[in-house]
Amino acid sequence: MNRASQSWAAWTLGVGFLMGAAAASAGTHQTGIASASNAPAGMAIDAADRLHFSWQSPNDQLHYTRIDGHKKISQLVDDTKDAGRWSAVAADSAGNPYIVYYAFPQDPPRVALRVAHFDGVSWQHEELGDGGFSPAMAFDPNDQPAFVTTESSSQAFEYYQRVNGEWEGDFPEAFAAQELSPLSLVLDSAGHAHVGLTSTVPSRPVYATNATGDWVQTELADEGGTASVALDSLGHPRAALALTQVVRYTWFDGESWQSEDVFDPNDVPEARLVQPGAASLALDAHDRPRILIMAQGEDQHFNGMDLLIYAYQDGVSWRLLRLANGADFWTRLVVDSNGVSHGLYGKIHGSDADLVKTISIALPDVTGEWTGLTVTPQKGGAQVTGTLSVRNDGPGSSKKAQLALYLSDDALLDPNDTPVATRASVPGLGAGKTKLVKVSFTSPAPLTATHLIAVVDPNGLLDDTDRPNNTIVGDLTP
Repeated sequence: MNRASQSWAAWTLGVGFLMGAAAASAGTHQTGIASASNAPAGMAIDAADRLHFSWQSPNDQLHYTRIDGHKKISQLVDDTKDAGRWSAVAADSAGNPYIVYYAFPQDPPRVALRVAHFDGVSWQHEELGDGGFSPAMAFDPNDQPAFVTTESSSQAFEYYQRVNGEWEGDFPEAFAAQELSPLSLVLDSAGHAHVGLTSTVPSRPVYATNATGDWVQTELADEGGTASVALDSLGHPRAALALTQVVRYTWFDGESWQSEDVFDPNDVPEARLVQPGAASLALDAHDRPRILIMAQGEDQHFNGMDLLIYAYQDGVSWRLLRLANGADFWTRLVVDSNGVSHGLYGKIHGSDADLVKTISIALPDVTGEWTGLTVTPQKGGAQVTGTLSVRNDGPGSSKKAQLALYLSDDALLDPNDTPVATRASVPGLGAGKTKLVKVSFTSPAPLTATHLIAVVDPNGLLDDTDRPNNTIVGDLTP
């Protein structure tokens, strides 16, 4: 894989957004989890790529579902009449789930913060006090759970971690989090918490952490919105912000926060009005961001138009895939070890119920290398022959793509390089597959170029998770 010409990729491709029926080019698969109440559900992935879900049934009880390959199991967790209206789930290294959730038991009537965990045989339950609104949960490097939530009356921010078998709470007085706005939580390699929340007065998306020993917070935008936080491989925070009119991606580069807008209403030309409602962020193993967006809106005829959109950064620009209509006001997103994104959302099914659905997005990553490149002088010119070994490193199948060739005086493709007239193409490839493309052409004049550069899909028409490595440099010198 040769990445020597990344800077040229931005010049030649100028890739923008794909909407409409673009999902047909992505490897997408949807699975129904359950018919549920229209409450936000929880989602997590464990070390074995098993998916875990917490959700509230139409009769307002807390349930749990696990998907392991093609096998799905579901269990009743709490039969309290109002349990799991808000919930979050995480799994330990053995795949055993923990769920933190809101409940409203009636004996006596109270708002209850509860935690349930499966010990391998049965569900165990604990009640920690008030709260349980908009929770988020994660495990630290020592396989101990932690979670964040808000308390209902004061909207106080609450952080709990399990230490020596007991829950310890931390309630920073300077913090207040909107009880109905989603929280996100990730723990770093030292067990420090990194949180996305929405402050109360003023209403702003906030990044908060206790990494220094004290809780500190950073306002991520000067308008209202929510923040979904993740950590990259360097331990730096990144966030997806669902703001009033745009979805914004922001990241800390080690010195300061940077940001760029990912989605705005102009990306849906047939809509009269679109407003982001939710955005969940996940990073793949290469720190490439993926965001699952729910956008509320209406079309030109004032009909409801709630959209589920998947945004990904391909190394050149953001691309958007429109996945479904009728999405509810929340999303969840994780990425498995193969690079497949798994999203969870509520499909509006009626005034009091949703279909909780998961959608998997598997995209290709086409790259390759040159072998056997030779230059043979002949009749005042030269013949160039070689083989381009093209492979798909991504989890999704690729489509047939155009192949462009350029003669260059160095290993960096730029506008001054000479295009080679060819109708060559690259066949579609399944995940992990490789195919050989024979290349042969004649130059009417002596060849002075030192490199032959191939670009797969030069106009950026197809989905690809890493577009810079579509440019493959070969050496023409002996």
